[in-house]
Amino acid sequence: MSLASREPEAKGYCEMLFLCLGSCAKSCCEDGGWYIENVPSCLHLCRSIQAMFLPLLMLSLGLQLHHIAALFTVTVPKEVYTAEFGSNVSLECDFDHRECTELEEIRVSLQKVENDTSSPSERATLLEEALPLGKALFHISSVQVRDAGQYRCLVICGAAWDYKYLTVKVKASYKNIDTRILEVPGTGEVQLTCQARGYPLAEVSWLNVSVPANTSHIRTPEGLYQVTSVLHLKPQPGTNVSCMFWNAHMKELTSAIIGPLGWTEPKVPGTSPLHVFIPSCIVALIFTAAVIALRKKLCGKLCPRNRSLLGPYTDSPT
Repeated sequence: MSLASREPEAKGYCEMLFLCLGSCAKSCCEDGGWYIENVPSCLHLCRSIQAMFLPLLMLSLGLQLHHIAALFTVTVPKEVYTAEFGSNVSLECDFDHRECTELEEIRVSLQKVENDTSSPSERATLLEEALPLGKALFHISSVQVRDAGQYRCLVICGAAWDYKYLTVKVKASYKNIDTRILEVPGTGEVQLTCQARGYPLAEVSWLNVSVPANTSHIRTPEGLYQVTSVLHLKPQPGTNVSCMFWNAHMKELTSAIIGPLGWTEPKVPGTSPLHVFIPSCIVALIFTAAVIALRKKLCGKLCPRNRSLLGPYTDSPT
C-alpha cells in the first residue's frame, strides 16, 4: 500500500527511527519508497539495537564514574581500635584535602555495619574542625560494649567518593578479682570463690589444684560478663591457691592468690548450753556477793551515827 494516503503517519514513524538509529533508518525509509509495512520491522530492529547497546552504555558510564572516584581515595592510619570500657576513642579517616578546596563539597559519615546492613552511628560525633586538614575524626565518649563492631567511614568530595572499613574492639580487664574462703560444715572442706567482671568472656583456671571447679557467668546491665568460679577442696597447711582469668580475645591474663589455707581448721563442735550456763551463774554469784559485802560495809558506817542522833528520844521516860 502506497504512502499517498498515510504519508503523515509513516513520516512520524520514520522520524522516530531517525532519532533512534540515525542513518541506519535510511534503509527502511528510502526516498520515494516509503511503505508503512516496513516500519514495524524497523522498530523491532531499533529495540534490538537498544537492548544490545544499553548495557554497554551503562558499563561505560560506570567505568567513567569509577575512574573519577579512583582519583579520590580515603586512607586510614589504622584499621583496628581497641578501647577500654568507659574510656574515649577517636576513629580517623584521611583524604586529600587539596582535591576538596570547598568545605561545602565535603560530606562524611560513619556507618556501623551489622547483619549485612549499615546505619549511621548515633554514638559517634564528627569533629568538623579537622576537615580542612583532610581528616575525618569521629569521637566516641565513654565507650560501651555495644560500640564494638565494624564501621564504614565514607567521604564524599563533590562527585568523587571513597570509603574504608574500621573495627572497634572493646575490652574490660578482669583486674579486680574478689576472693572468698568459706568452711563447709561437716566436710572438712573449704569453698574458694573467685569473681570478677570484664569483657569479652574470660576462661578461669586454678593453679596447684587438681579438682574441677564450677565456673559460671551472667551478663550485667552494662553488657559486661560477671564470671564466678567456685572450688571445693580440703585445706593443706601452707598451701597457696591461685585463680587465673584468661581473656583470649585480648591476650590478657589476670590472677589472684587465695591463702595460705593452713589457718582454716575444721569447725569446732557446737558448745553445750551448760558450758554457757555454768560460767554465767558463777559470774552472777560473784556479783551478788560483792553487792552484799558493799551494803554491809556501808551499813556499818551509817548505823552508829543514826543511833547517836536518835538516842535522846529513845531513852526518855514515858
